[in-house]
Amino acid sequence: MTQKPTQDEQLEKVADEIIRYLQQHQFAADTLEGISHWWITRQRIEEDKQRVLAALEYLLERKQLHCRQLPDGSVLYSGTTNTDPDSDEPLH
Repeated sequence: MTQKPTQDEQLEKVADEIIRYLQQHQFAADTLEGISHWWITRQRIEEDKQRVLAALEYLLERKQLHCRQLPDGSVLYSGTTNTDPDSDEPLH
């Protein structure tokens, strides 16, 4: 069973997110509402995207996922049963 973070741990986590955002955007300034909506949400989205990308790469390495590049340059991921592995060229 995992323990629920304490208030101090939650405070530290949010404070760290604010600092990381400021490190990436040194001239940023905003209201409480703006920081809550844009800074914290944006920081979490960026971190989540990095985790998702790492998971996708892991699944590609294990051959549990296929990917192919679309004409616009974006990458489309699919399960191994949805595509023909011989037709997809690895992007790594």
